Amino acid sequence: MGEQVVFIENGKVIAQGTPYSVLEAPSHETIAQSADFENIFDATVVARHESQGTMTCRLSGASVGLEVPLSRVQPGAQVRVAIRAGDILLANVRPAGLSARNVIPGRLLSLQQKDVLVVARVDCGAVFDVHLTPAACNDLQVAVEKTVWLVVKTHSCHLLWRG
Repeated sequence: MGEQVVFIENGKVIAQGTPYSVLEAPSHETIAQSADFENIFDATVVARHESQGTMTCRLSGASVGLEVPLSRVQPGAQVRVAIRAGDILLANVRPAGLSARNVIPGRLLSLQQKDVLVVARVDCGAVFDVHLTPAACNDLQVAVEKTVWLVVKTHSCHLLWRG
């Protein structure tokens, strides 16, 4: 069954389960930050799509809408959405024919080599960090200030709560 862990913050249990289950799908912001979720945004739930198993969240201060997994949260609720930089794909042309529900245009702000990866910062109305390999970065031939597209699967978006 696996070893169970309990995470406590300020005397309250904020997560429990196997280390893998807690860190791979965090529901608390402190856990998400510890599990290297580089992109954490304030958002508002704008629609529920029960038959599709999703809902749409609009990122605060931006026109970006993200399709996220359905939860008990109702439209109008304020939430936090977390996405790992390594779970975001970057394209140099608008992708089509994908199962991923979130295809977001943006402007490449910077490319920075960090050890064996490249961190791309992309402004889509909200700034996203994206991890690429140097080979992918070279193959895409992307350049700062050019338009790129981010591709994010619905299940790569995690809703968080603060205790």
